[in-house]
Amino acid sequence: EEGEGEGEGEGRKRKRKKRRRRRRRRRRKKKKKKKKKKKKKKKKKKKKKKKKT
Repeated sequence: EEGEGEGEGEGRKRKRKKRRRRRRRRRRKKKKKKKKKKKKKKKKKKKKKKKKT
């Protein structure tokens, strides 16, 4: 009866659901540094001259 886990007393102890321990660690809030966005330089497209035929 004991090994089954269904029985009263000893076996019953075993049947207990595992309680998931949730550990909440409070971290100090870090201030986010704002990243400066680099402006992308636009490449000038060279216009192809059409050859007159």
